[in-house]
Order: sequence, then C-alpha cells, then structure tokens
Amino acid sequence: MYMIAKDNQSFSVVDDDGFRSLLKHLQPQYQIPSRKYFAETLLPKVYDDQRNMIKNELDKATNISITSDVWTAPNNLESFISISGHWLLPNFSLRSAGSNVRHFPEKHTAENIKTMFNDLLEEWNINNEKITVLVRDGAANMASGSRLADIPSVHCFIHKLQLCIKDSIFAEEEGKETIIRCRKIVGHFKHSSRATTTLKGIRFDLGMQALLPIQDVATRWNSTYYMLCRILDIKRPLQIYLSESKLDSLNFDHWKTIESLIHVLKPFEEITKSISRDIALLSEIIPNVAALHLYLSKHSSDSGINTIKSKLLQSVHQRFYTGQRSVLRNRIMLISSIIDPRFKCLFFDDDTKSRAKIYLIEEAKNLQGRSRTETERSHSSEGSRSASASPEIDIWSFSEIVNETKASSVQSSGSNEAQNQITQISAELDSFLALLILERSSKPNEWWACNSTTFNVLSLVSKKILCAPASSVYNERMFSEAGTLYEDKRNPLLPRNAEKLLFLHHKSIWHL
Repeated sequence: MYMIAKDNQSFSVVDDDGFRSLLKHLQPQYQIPSRKYFAETLLPKVYDDQRNMIKNELDKATNISITSDVWTAPNNLESFISISGHWLLPNFSLRSAGSNVRHFPEKHTAENIKTMFNDLLEEWNINNEKITVLVRDGAANMASGSRLADIPSVHCFIHKLQLCIKDSIFAEEEGKETIIRCRKIVGHFKHSSRATTTLKGIRFDLGMQALLPIQDVATRWNSTYYMLCRILDIKRPLQIYLSESKLDSLNFDHWKTIESLIHVLKPFEEITKSISRDIALLSEIIPNVAALHLYLSKHSSDSGINTIKSKLLQSVHQRFYTGQRSVLRNRIMLISSIIDPRFKCLFFDDDTKSRAKIYLIEEAKNLQGRSRTETERSHSSEGSRSASASPEIDIWSFSEIVNETKASSVQSSGSNEAQNQITQISAELDSFLALLILERSSKPNEWWACNSTTFNVLSLVSKKILCAPASSVYNERMFSEAGTLYEDKRNPLLPRNAEKLLFLHHKSIWHL
C-alpha cells in the first residue's frame, strides 16, 4: 500500500505480470492479494490509521492555521477542495499536514464552500476559535465562503504577486506584444518535432547545450519569466532558425523588451521561490512587499525598464497598500511581523508601529486570559453539583467586552488587575523590541523555543501566529500530485479512493 500511494501507482500494478514475477522471485511462497483487496480493504484501513495519528496531534495543538484551494482534474473534470493544517508543537516545531482532499462535485458557490469548510473542520474536531487564519486564493467565492463560515482569512501572497505581474506586464502594449510573439514561437516548437530537431542541430553546430524553449502556463507561477529567460539563452540559434522560417521573427526592440522584462521580474521570481518554502511564514509578507516597493521605486538609466517598473509599482501599491486591502492595516499581518524576531517594527512607520503594538497587546491579553482559564479548569477539583451548575460570574468580563470594542486604543477597564496586566504585557513587549533583530535567515520558531520563558506572555502570541504560512503553496503541491494521480490510465479511479491516496501520498510520516 505504501508503494501504491507514495509512487502514485495504479491498483492494477498488483496484477501486472512483471510485478508478480518480481515478488515470486523474492518470496515464492507469498500470495499477493487482488487489486480489489488493496482498493476496498487495505486503503481504507491504512488511511484511517494515518488520519488518526494526525488527528491526535491536532487535538493537542492550541492553534492551527489552514490553507485551502480548489482544483479540477483535467482528464476527467472531477473537482476537489483541499485543506491543509499548520501548527506548532509544544517545543515550537512547525508541523504541516494535508488534512483533507475532498471531492467537490457541487457548484463552487460561496454557500457550498462554507458548507464544505464546516464539514471538513468538523471531521477533524477543529472549531473556529482554534483557527488562526485561513490562507486562500483571491477568488470571490473563496473569500465569501470563508466569511460565511466565520473564518478569518487572507489572500495567498504569491497569488497576489502574480496578479501584480498580470496587471502591469499585459497592460503595457510593447511588453504584451513581445510576450505574445514569444508564445507563438515556443508553441511552434512544442507542436513540431521537426522544428525541435532542427533547432537542436543548430545549437550543436554552434557548440551550445541543447536547451529547448519553455512554454509558459497561466496557472504556473513565474512561467512567463522562465519562458523569456530560456528564449534569451537560445537567442543565437533561435535567430538563425527564425531567419529561415516563415514565423514572425524577433526584432531589436523585442529583444530589448525581453531583457528589460527579465531584469524587472527577477525579484518577483526570487520572492516567489523564497515564499514557496515550507517554512515561509505570514510574517514575511510585509518585509517582502516593502523591499519590492523600494526596488520598483528606484529609477534606472534604461527608459524601458523604468516604464515596466512604473506599471508594476502602481499595481503593487494598489494591491498591497490601498484601502482595506493594505497589509499595514491587516491585524494578523501586523501582529505576525512585530512578533517575529527577524522583523519586529523594522518596516513600520510611527503610526503603523503604534497600531501593531496595540493589536499585539490586545491579542496577548486575550490569550493570557484564555490560558489562565484553561489552567484553572485543569487544576480545579470536583465541586458539588450545585456549584458546577452555577459557576461564578466574573464582573470584570463586562468591562472587558466594552474595552475590546475600542479598536483605536487599549484602555483600562477600571480594574487594577486589568491595568497591571496591560502594564506587564507592555513592559514585556518593550523588552522584546529592545533586543537586536535576528538575521533574515534565522528561524523565528527556534528563537521562541529558547526564549519562551523570558517572554512567557508574548510566547503565547508567537505560538498562535507563527504557524501561519504566507501562501497556499502546500495545497498547490497537493494538486500537482493529484494531476499525477489522475493520469490517463487512472481515469476510472473513484473520487473517494483518490481522496485517500492523495492524503497518504502527501503524508510525510509512515509507520511501516
């Protein structure tokens, strides 16, 4: 079963003559079960065992962030929705798991997405209070579905970066025309083996490596950048080929535009690769946007580059710094940056710094109160039935509710205890901010593991916030594997079995 799931093998592999011959050679006495046994008996059992292991970890997690996406298999047009979980262990180690890949045949309306979210989370015993944030794509139905499900959500950072590129590059006529012409050239080689062979021969005659053009794909991040880079790499043999063909050639202006596009898009590609790491956190968004904004603001001696930069800068500003979409007004993004020892307030102006500190203190106060409540419950002895039925009322809870509605400031509830709590958190925060900022390559969770006792209140916030990823790349990888799973020879694969196989394939820990 491990081989079938891990290597995306078909169940029919157990009936293949070569496989059976191999097993007979290795263990002549062994009688391999039928494909029906693997599909209907062993797969559900292994799936349940592995799923329960993940579920036990999730039950112990204090907070969990989730990522989600929707995908349609190209071979049979079956749709799936995926949810993956990300959380911190007690030692601050980051854990991730592809919790669910669920068949989603219904219309992808916001209401149906909300229902799917609720059902999947209920299966894993995850209530909304435990969720830090949902990272999703920017589709209106996904955003509305998360709101209807009462789940706080943010737009996947990499998706937004690609939208910035699409907004600007294709809004500029010269860049658009150049890319369209490059696509036609690449498509010519993709559909003609003769043309490909001829191009290989030209490169061989020139003593160059036999590189071939790369086709860009609308749904694949940075694929236009990689297409342009490859075209520039094979410029000389491509010019020779085009001079002898009926294809529209690339003139001097086209090549200059290609070079300018590559120069300007390189930072986007680097950021995308960095954020695509499994350990890339939500706290990295504000610093990366600030760095990108600064880069695009710098003028170049090349007017073509300046034109492209100007369009990109306008798009980045609009998508990341304008109105309610501004990352500097997003509560969870501000908290994630200030609590990360690599960044803190480094990318904030005075107003943003004050706002981030207020949000962090409010969050710390709430988490500290919840932690105390849970501690009291765990240490409370069994009382009388009457006492259990009539718990004491904390009169200060009323003033706390009033205070939490004042988002512009953190005010005293009139209670000395509440004021002392705020003073304590503020002092702890000032001490934390006074420390030197870590290197960008450092791991913030490891730092908090070593310093959680020194900053015991802020560590509660770090454990909740620093499990949130910056992108939904985890789900993109799951669906990439789903594409392999649903290859032509496995079109008859039942959706319920596909769900289980995808889960097992993506699970990194097996107990064999």
